[in-house]
Amino acid sequence: MIVQAQKRFVPRDPFWDLIRGFAIFLVVWGHSLQFLNSQTVDYEALPAFAWIYSFHMPLFALISGYLFWGTFCRLGPGHILVRRVKQCLVPAWIWEGCLYLALNFSDLLHGRYTLPQYLFSVLQRLPYGLWFLQSIFYCSAAILFIEKCLKGNWAAYLLFCVGICWLPHTFNLDLCLSMLPYFSAGFLAHKGSIPLLKKIVAAGRWPFAPALCFLIWAGLQFGGKRLFLFPGAETLISWLSGFSGSFMVLLAVRWASRYLPAFLRNILLHLGTHSMEYYILSGYSFDVIWRVLYHFVNYTPSSLLVYQWVLTPLAAVLLLCICSVFCRVLAHLPRLYSLLFGSRAPSSVH
Repeated sequence: MIVQAQKRFVPRDPFWDLIRGFAIFLVVWGHSLQFLNSQTVDYEALPAFAWIYSFHMPLFALISGYLFWGTFCRLGPGHILVRRVKQCLVPAWIWEGCLYLALNFSDLLHGRYTLPQYLFSVLQRLPYGLWFLQSIFYCSAAILFIEKCLKGNWAAYLLFCVGICWLPHTFNLDLCLSMLPYFSAGFLAHKGSIPLLKKIVAAGRWPFAPALCFLIWAGLQFGGKRLFLFPGAETLISWLSGFSGSFMVLLAVRWASRYLPAFLRNILLHLGTHSMEYYILSGYSFDVIWRVLYHFVNYTPSSLLVYQWVLTPLAAVLLLCICSVFCRVLAHLPRLYSLLFGSRAPSSVH
């Protein structure tokens, strides 16, 4: 049965901006762990890195899918796709294209590339920049196809989510659509097809709920490979870890939100409202920082404990503050702001 979506208005719940604000902090913290050294740290072996990277992008996809239901209810499919191109693909291609042009322009000047070869190499690189933004576009298109052409059939959702396991790496499709299970779960939860998810989020008023999700996540991380010894086990463990980790953060933030000081709540709401801008600016900032550290500074942290739990979180906060300044500056150029971030420039950025 097709939902008459265009006739229904779905109000926005500020809780989802609050959780996105915390999620963008996790993203920047994870990038800090990865790039704030001269490649002398085995960051993949760090507990903080393993914790964040097991669910931080699935969490964003889950939230994006949940909020996409509101867009689906207000706009038609064509309008949604055009909007997604402007919001996701155009900023991703502009940022990645400009970065690639800048970093490889010397190759053109020294004759290593002809101009057509150089431009073709730029086009080849575009699908790999800001992959999560492109993932949101592909996931949105998949949901529209399932809902409009396949009448929102459950079997279609399952087939699509399982089918992504066999996608080729061409144009980064496998990575981009790897978020489809989480995006679909969020969308279906808001649609009402998965009432369990709403009940899980509502359970956040009980402090033991996030602890239970953490235990499930820890069991999957440290014992999952011993429990699942069949083909596809790694993918299944990854999905379950992503969902359990996402629910852990959702429930923890839901519970803690009642006790947050007003200033911290406002900061998280601001980060969540402008998460696109902070994701883009912080991502390319780390690319520059890493190149400086790798080529000019031989930095190796003396204590991995301090590095992952003190230095890198503080660096994430500092970088978010710097990105906020850039947002304020660019907000005075609304057309450029819209082009670079796929959204309207805010009247004020705190």
